[in-house]
Amino acid sequence: MAELDPDALVRSKLEASTVAVPADAGLPVARFVLIVKSGDDPLAVAASVRQVTEPLGAQVDQLSNLDHHALVLSIPGRSLRQDPALAFEAAYELVRRFELEAAVSLQLRA
Repeated sequence: MAELDPDALVRSKLEASTVAVPADAGLPVARFVLIVKSGDDPLAVAASVRQVTEPLGAQVDQLSNLDHHALVLSIPGRSLRQDPALAFEAAYELVRRFELEAAVSLQLRA
């Protein structure tokens, strides 16, 4: 079985952990908090994440102006599935691909 390239694997895990939802469904947008390792450039990591997840329509922003090493990956039009194992797998793949300190799924109400 052929292995997916690292970028395709990230997108595959994100797609598997989320479900497409209409904008008017009232469901929360799928989000992942990404913690950039100390010493790494958060802007460079954010740009790399944006490039890889752009086909999903994802957005990457700072979580807070106080902590530049915390980023939020949002996937508008998608909501996390109810199976937390799938979100865990996606977060783990994000950590591995982007060499993050940590990543966790975040489900906020719209």
